[in-house]
Amino acid sequence: MIELKSLEVLNVTDEQGMKTVGGNQYWYPRNAKRACGATTASNILTYVYKMGPRSKEEHLDFMKKVYMYFTPGIFGLWLSGFLKGIGKFAKEQEIPVSSNHTKATSLGFIRASLEADTPVALLVLTAGGVANLYNWHWVTIIGLDEENKRVKILDNTRISWVEFGDWLERSLLRGALVSICLS
Repeated sequence: MIELKSLEVLNVTDEQGMKTVGGNQYWYPRNAKRACGATTASNILTYVYKMGPRSKEEHLDFMKKVYMYFTPGIFGLWLSGFLKGIGKFAKEQEIPVSSNHTKATSLGFIRASLEADTPVALLVLTAGGVANLYNWHWVTIIGLDEENKRVKILDNTRISWVEFGDWLERSLLRGALVSICLS
């Protein structure tokens, strides 16, 4: 089993002192629709740059900044839009970020990223009826049980296990994997 080493970096504390892990796309203002890609990017960039733990207000301010680079279109945020967002964000923020991606979703790609202590963005085009996955949705992979072909995901502050092997077998369109790391 492989998991991120410093998951506490993603801790967010709200005004009442309640802690969550990562951001939630529903924290954005109402005009920010289909924000799962921007939320996933925010979680990953927060982890890679060890910007947390922090308050919900601080995290939401960062999420709003990231949203400007990962703004979805009518059908959400495609892989190309996610990759463009990484490039634009890195250039304009003058930070050393690079990305690696694959459309051939594989446990090997996930393992290599997690072994490098880097979360993975997963674009799910079709969920294939697998629990905890939704069509046309981005989530953050934070752990891997390769023997049982399961991944641990962070999705809108919720951590859960997903039967990745079942998803690979059942999903018609599958999706993509993206790893964002320091360059």
